[in-house]
Amino acid sequence: MRIIKLFSGILIFLISVLLLFGNMPVAYAMQNQEHSGNEVRVYDDAGLFTADEKAEFETTIQSMKKEMNMDVVIVTSDNTSGKTAKEYAENFYIERNFGVGSDYRGALFLIDMDNREMYILPVGKMNRFLTDNRWNAILDDAYNQISQGDYAACARTYLSGVTKYYRAGIPGGQYNYNSDTGEISVYRNIEWYEAAMAILVAIAIAAAVCGGVKSQYSMTKREEEPLTPFLLTGLTASFDIPGKMTI
Repeated sequence: MRIIKLFSGILIFLISVLLLFGNMPVAYAMQNQEHSGNEVRVYDDAGLFTADEKAEFETTIQSMKKEMNMDVVIVTSDNTSGKTAKEYAENFYIERNFGVGSDYRGALFLIDMDNREMYILPVGKMNRFLTDNRWNAILDDAYNQISQGDYAACARTYLSGVTKYYRAGIPGGQYNYNSDTGEISVYRNIEWYEAAMAILVAIAIAAAVCGGVKSQYSMTKREEEPLTPFLLTGLTASFDIPGKMTI
């Protein structure tokens, strides 16, 4: 029984470490909405784009979503009803139920003609790709274009920037700061070869421990005691996958 408990504890520990700290892809179905091929992701309420430009953006967004498995939205507005660009973007994203998966991951780009601002809203895991420095770099590039009234080029800069930083991957050791709660969320990442090495080391330790336990039992067993064969049957371990990030 002691050996069984040792194996169970080591197995649960290894799985927990990989789930909590590994950058292992986890596939799961969309929980928010079923996306159709005719979905709209460009909302040009301020009338800044031509019909051809909107069609171009929609096509690009569909390609991006297929690659990233995250939502991508472009919004323009000339009337935010007294809301700040941040408030308007957040309300727009939530009310229309955008996002993919249980963390509603995605990004929304707002051209706010009412407040004369641009705003990028990364949600869920997109926060890990679009860090503060990265989305500020996108806005810096877009500023020159929007100052010349080239709104289509501004939107293209946003789309190409999101794609660029997604392909660059999540920066190691980066963190997100929640200004409302003061919470700092640190991203921990290990490479596959580091995880494999950890498993091999753990297996070696487990084998050594179990060998020692077995040897100890053999040395203390009395001669008159019958030898009972050790059978390991139906050993299972259950655990809960930690919840995903939410907005």
